[in-house]
Amino acid sequence: MAVWRDWNAAYAQAMWRCDRLQELEAALAERVDELWTVVRVPGGEETIVCSKMALDRIIGERTDMAEIRATAEAELDARQAHFEVVATEIGYFEGLRAEQAGFARVAALLDALSRTPAVSLAGVVGKLDAVLRNGAEWEDRSAFPWPQIRSAREDLTRIGRQLTPNAFSPGGRR
Repeated sequence: MAVWRDWNAAYAQAMWRCDRLQELEAALAERVDELWTVVRVPGGEETIVCSKMALDRIIGERTDMAEIRATAEAELDARQAHFEVVATEIGYFEGLRAEQAGFARVAALLDALSRTPAVSLAGVVGKLDAVLRNGAEWEDRSAFPWPQIRSAREDLTRIGRQLTPNAFSPGGRR
């Protein structure tokens, strides 16, 4: 149960950080228009370019397009610089690092939970709770195996409450 409690706290913190990062991403999107530019190859149509590698694929070694390449590279560089300034100002990079660290901690504790033998029904329920909340968060909750795991967790919780009515159970009450 101690590992589950640590996991539960880390999971709640990671989800809060994820929500915060989404807010930062929305703020970033409001202040940064785009990170791409448009290139027109002579005799061709306009193409959206998002990176210098994409520019290389379109222009290649064509010397007749040196000016087009230089303009596109300058636009990409300016847009990237603007993105980085705004992202730094609003704390996006810090938020991203915090979210990544939070989910790394969740993963480490989930791994520790799988290696720690349960000594009670509540411990087994804690393991199932962690699997459900961690896995079903990113997948279709109605698809196999989530309903089956959820059902097993509920069964174990019910049985545990019948056996020891005042015992703590993850996702339950005292």
